[in-house]
Amino acid sequence: MVSINGRAASVLDVLACVIISKTKTFISLGYNSRRVLRGFRYINIKKVISISNKKEIPNEFGSVLDIKDLNINLTLNIRGRTKGKGFAGVMKRYGFSGLNASHGVSLAHRSLGTIGSRQDPGRVWKGKKMAGKMGNTYIHLKLIKIAIINKFIGRIVVYGPLPGGPNSILHIQQQYY
Repeated sequence: MVSINGRAASVLDVLACVIISKTKTFISLGYNSRRVLRGFRYINIKKVISISNKKEIPNEFGSVLDIKDLNINLTLNIRGRTKGKGFAGVMKRYGFSGLNASHGVSLAHRSLGTIGSRQDPGRVWKGKKMAGKMGNTYIHLKLIKIAIINKFIGRIVVYGPLPGGPNSILHIQQQYY
């Protein structure tokens, strides 16, 4: 995170992607996360992703998509996987206050408490907030403003925080009006 004009901003290193295959509605892109792709015959493709084919882009096999097509006046849609927190209790996961730390509550101070009703309905309602795995899910951020684009070294600076930790892979799409 950096600060630009008093606002928090995140720095992204953007990898070039090579078109592997194309259908009517989707384009398959391949990239190597260790280095920027220079040309199609010199790379070793490590990962393949599919995107929807809404914009008119060069769709030939082996053509490279880079940030030279981005416009600083438009906004971005960013999709990424959040940090995984593992198995978390209800106090960490939902911010519950827990039970009293007084008489009668033995070794259950951070627990959920009661989870169901009486004989009617005689079950636990769907969607009940309980302990479980936290994080490690995809999140979509929309209308993210671009602060700086450096096309020579393949770097973008956007306003605000982004999902995931350092060196996580994000999918960037330019928002068109």
